[in-house]
Amino acid sequence: MSDTSSACPPAGTVLGDLTMAQLRATVCWAAGSRELAPVCERWLRSAGDGVREGARRVRPGDLAALPQMTREQAMEAARHRLRGRPGHYLVSSGTTGVRAVRALTGRDAFTPGSLGDWRPLRPGDVLLNCLPAGGAYLHTERLADLCGVHTVTAPTDLTALARIAGELREIGVNAVAGLPHTLAVLAEDLLAHGNPLPLRTVLWTGEHLSPGCRAALRELNPRVELWGTYSASETGAVAAAFPGCPPGVLHLWPGQVLELSARGCLLTRAAAPGAARPLLRTALDDRLAAARCTCSRVWPAVRVLGRAGHTVRLRGAELPVDGLRLAAADSAEVTGAQLLAVPADPARPHGPLSRLGLRVQPRPGGAAGPGGAEARAAARVLARHPRLRAVAARHPDAFFAEAAPLALLSYGKVRPVVVVAGAAG
Repeated sequence: MSDTSSACPPAGTVLGDLTMAQLRATVCWAAGSRELAPVCERWLRSAGDGVREGARRVRPGDLAALPQMTREQAMEAARHRLRGRPGHYLVSSGTTGVRAVRALTGRDAFTPGSLGDWRPLRPGDVLLNCLPAGGAYLHTERLADLCGVHTVTAPTDLTALARIAGELREIGVNAVAGLPHTLAVLAEDLLAHGNPLPLRTVLWTGEHLSPGCRAALRELNPRVELWGTYSASETGAVAAAFPGCPPGVLHLWPGQVLELSARGCLLTRAAAPGAARPLLRTALDDRLAAARCTCSRVWPAVRVLGRAGHTVRLRGAELPVDGLRLAAADSAEVTGAQLLAVPADPARPHGPLSRLGLRVQPRPGGAAGPGGAEARAAARVLARHPRLRAVAARHPDAFFAEAAPLALLSYGKVRPVVVVAGAAG
């Protein structure tokens, strides 16, 4: 993650491709929320001649006077717009692991965006869907249906897949969809049992596809195609990665704009027919930054920097949770990383910490113990985060590292922070 394009963008940076006609339609859609209706109607009256200006691209000033739409307001507007039409309520756990109804969206929302050659599935493929129930699962099933692809729903216990790998090969499974860590564990389990699947295509979403996850999947097939999407619980799919894009780089779906800042991002999406969840300046829970891509595609590229405002405090230093995890997992010898938090006050588990730990999960056959994968991961973290390095220099016992299986949320995502009682490490 040393690409300088991942630095925080200046305030007011806008990426994307949205016309004024599309923005007007989105504002009309947002007016279905009673709280947003007055300001939306004022904006529509003052926005000029809709016919004459309809083809003009949206500029930052066009957005400045518009309100920010909350998840609850988006739900209300969706109920208003979709009344009498079939749709889906989407339940998601997000990164917190707390399940909640996150969105209401029409069936057309599962139509993949028109990203030209973003075509991971081909007629005749058979897709193993390892995603948990929710929006990503539905989107994948809808994509498979549109592409004329058969699907197999994975069992809850993914370790059972190695036992039925022969049957999966027999029915022609050659594609798989899932969370990156889930896919890496699946690949390692299949290889350990000597039952690899002939996978040509992998669809990933929900987390960063770390170098270790990529390496595990390529052990199944060195030429496997890795297709990804970046989604948020509140918004659905926002950007997509192609097999030829550099690791961590994604292209925005057409018909939306992102307002980027150091604090977070606001997403506005067109309300055109078939659009996935039209939204008006809805805050993403993640921070994104403009990126460079070596492929020839013209769509704006971004990197996901991590969850907005998700930090831990260690001995007076504020540290980014995802920034530390990304540095730790930036090696093919580990499949992922999480933080271990030892609170200074056991009665306040989410308060300031007395110690901070790093847990990494080495890939099978990798080094372990002193001087192993965990030591090298800790060195990467300290090298890239000077605040933590300064704390560790003053308090050598304040930062520790271990190699162990990662703790997961109930639906398979890696738990970012695990609170540990006592003198862990």
